[in-house]
Amino acid sequence: MTMFSTLLDGTTLTVRSPDQKIVWELENGRNVQVWFEDGAYTYRGYTDASLGQQLAGLFKAMWEAHRRAHLTVLSDMVGQTVRDNTAGDGRDQVFLEERAKVQASGASNSRRVQLRATGMTNWEVNIKQGTNRQLDQEKFLFEVWEAFSSLMSDYRSKMARLKRDIYPSRTYSRPLG
Repeated sequence: MTMFSTLLDGTTLTVRSPDQKIVWELENGRNVQVWFEDGAYTYRGYTDASLGQQLAGLFKAMWEAHRRAHLTVLSDMVGQTVRDNTAGDGRDQVFLEERAKVQASGASNSRRVQLRATGMTNWEVNIKQGTNRQLDQEKFLFEVWEAFSSLMSDYRSKMARLKRDIYPSRTYSRPLG
């Protein structure tokens, strides 16, 4: 659990797909629920391509809500408004610019659902043709979760590397002996 998720205890972030029929809810910074408004009826009403477009919009909305919540928590902590583009020094500006370029990807184990995000604001969701007909809603949502988890792991790894590159440790170390 991260400090940020702890600070989100008691809050719920809810976002919807562009057509308002798919809902993503994050409770207490760590519990995620995803569902279709009218269940299987709504799920079966999509083509694989249109479902991918709706999920891409949903993920973009989710990330924007997450960033807003993050900035609100930071603002509350420091007692003044913190904006996402606030740069303390030249390194901060470089970090913000490079973060916007980070490309992350993930896929479900079956590769039926594949995700790509650039800067976490531009999302691509590719759903293998026939997936909607072959998987029921519950199995499909599990595939989406696998792909999302894979993407987030890739993103966190790349962000850790970016932070190390831009904000190197000020400590010096060398092997003994």
